[in-house]
Amino acid sequence: MTRPRFLLLHGLLLSLMLLRPSQADEADVRQAQTLVQTWLTNASQVENLVIDFVQERKLKTLRRPLSRQGKIWLRRDGALRWQIDEPPARLLLRQPKADEVLSIDTRKRTWTALDWSDAEGNADAQGLRMLMDSQKPDLATFETVFQIRSAQPLPEAPGRWRIGLDLKDRRAAVAVSGVSFDIEPETGILSQMEFRLRDGSLYRTRVLRVEKSARIADEVFTFDLNGFTQTPP
Repeated sequence: MTRPRFLLLHGLLLSLMLLRPSQADEADVRQAQTLVQTWLTNASQVENLVIDFVQERKLKTLRRPLSRQGKIWLRRDGALRWQIDEPPARLLLRQPKADEVLSIDTRKRTWTALDWSDAEGNADAQGLRMLMDSQKPDLATFETVFQIRSAQPLPEAPGRWRIGLDLKDRRAAVAVSGVSFDIEPETGILSQMEFRLRDGSLYRTRVLRVEKSARIADEVFTFDLNGFTQTPP
């Protein structure tokens, strides 16, 4: 599994697990929890989302970061489409409330059916499942996936906060030394995710545009697989 796919799968992290928090640390965590709760509550009011994003990879061996653009369609009924490039090079498709997600590689002309409830074998699917699981309006559900560590205001973007998180599933955090989410609590927007790897690499997903409550047709969540070969998970 390549690191970009590992990151899309795993979403988040490991940082100060062995340190006993001081009173100041505990206050910081409480503030972060309040901000995340506000963010989740406001995000849950949105029926549908269309998100344009760019993924950036900074490697120690390269002078310039590598970047690719993509798009996500999310509907309240559980339907989703995630893709990289336009026309899409890779896609993940899920029908409303389905237990199956299709992973499609248009360059290789292959597709794989994955179990949505147990997507450990596919980085992209697991990452999206974790994202959808976290986008529920109660903090308790969010904290079954993530441990909230810190909150820092971003002076260059009033109203935006950087939240430090740990991933509770330690297996998914083996290669990751740190993760941050940039959120806007009052709007419910996630503007950036950043993953720092132990080898010094950095992966960042920046949101370029968000369209809330857009009507998304059923056709968005389908793809013509004629001429494609099914491969095992």
